[in-house]
Amino acid sequence: MRGAGRTVVDRMGLLDQARAIAVEQRGVAMVDGRGRITARLPADSFGGEGIVSEIEILRGDLARLFHEASLPHTEHVFDDTVTGLERDDDGVNVTFEKSAPRRFALVVGADGLHSAVRALAFGPEAHHIHPLGLHISTALDELDLDGWYQMYNAPGGLVASARPGRLAGEVKVSFAFRSAPIAYDRRDVAGQKAIVADRFAGAGWQTPRLLAAMAEASDFFLEPVGQVRRDYDRIMRPYVGEAQKLPPGGVNGFAPSTALAIRMRAASMRAMTRWPMRNLIASQFTKASSIDLPDYALPASR
Repeated sequence: MRGAGRTVVDRMGLLDQARAIAVEQRGVAMVDGRGRITARLPADSFGGEGIVSEIEILRGDLARLFHEASLPHTEHVFDDTVTGLERDDDGVNVTFEKSAPRRFALVVGADGLHSAVRALAFGPEAHHIHPLGLHISTALDELDLDGWYQMYNAPGGLVASARPGRLAGEVKVSFAFRSAPIAYDRRDVAGQKAIVADRFAGAGWQTPRLLAAMAEASDFFLEPVGQVRRDYDRIMRPYVGEAQKLPPGGVNGFAPSTALAIRMRAASMRAMTRWPMRNLIASQFTKASSIDLPDYALPASR
């Protein structure tokens, strides 16, 4: 949680609660196949706004925080999805997969990369998603990390990592791999796990153990990484444009394809806190604050 995101949470009056549910980690550490640390970047680097920020919150915990803050003033409908939108001058008629149709003054689509609302309002997903050639999967395990977010690169654009969770002994496991778009059933979890296991077979480090944990994990997902590219309003467009400029090296900087590139990545991380690399990297992190957020007045209660 950094930049404008932190500002929004602060204005919601939830910053103290957010800090209370943040995970405790010392920073990010690159490791080799034998588990030796080759580079570190402590959490307090770049004023707590670096790769690992001062306030790191798991997505589920953040969603729970917002959900609880909205009660009892907001109605929530779970296990359903929007199937149709009909707009007129006064509002929007909305149909659902399971619930009865309803009418709303405003519909906001905030349902992720595969947004059903965006597809209904603006057309098929393929028209708006720019794939970055990377897939990411997460699961759970228990592993002694000494407080570090440990990240391992293997040739072929493979990245296996493990980071402390919020609960004692809990570890969040992540697998990332370079790939062209993959066709798979997003509801077939076993099939998705098989894709990840096949990609990381024989990758080294702790991957056999982490793959075994993934096979049993109930908290799992596999998603492609991409950018949503649409026309935003005058306030958001410059901010989004800057945010979508990838750091030097792009995806290859995160998931190098060769052993030489992996060694170069570790060397660049060791140099991140020193001039001239520090200034270059710091400019990437400041993007999160490069917007002057309007301070909207609360609407009058009806």
